[in-house]
Amino acid sequence: MRELSELSELELKEAHDAAAQLLSEKFRQYLQGPMLPTLLAKFRDDVLDVLGMELPPRLPMRVGHQKLDALTDAELGTLEQRVATLLGNSDFMDDPALVGFLADLRQDLVAERGRARAARHGSLAGRVDMLPSY
Repeated sequence: MRELSELSELELKEAHDAAAQLLSEKFRQYLQGPMLPTLLAKFRDDVLDVLGMELPPRLPMRVGHQKLDALTDAELGTLEQRVATLLGNSDFMDDPALVGFLADLRQDLVAERGRARAARHGSLAGRVDMLPSY
């Protein structure tokens, strides 16, 4: 593991923003299990410490879980982008379990995006039959 202090201020801010967005009220409910949010919050706090910034309030202990199929395409894309940013900084994460949880989340997001596309294309295929023939 490398030290967070090796990252530039811009890289640290990008890592913080990615972690903070995943932990936001909007997206936290889509994170599986209690460990990913806990480890992600620790990483976010470690980044804030290196930046010399104040730590945010603690996360609520329990959050209702939602399935990824409730997300829009744009939201899935946002989550995928943020997870990719964090995985790009995985050398700086002190807990290998966080990397594993993020990799699993990335796979789930990719699979959900594929299911959503297939569902859209399937519903469009039925509409082609309804077009008038000339």
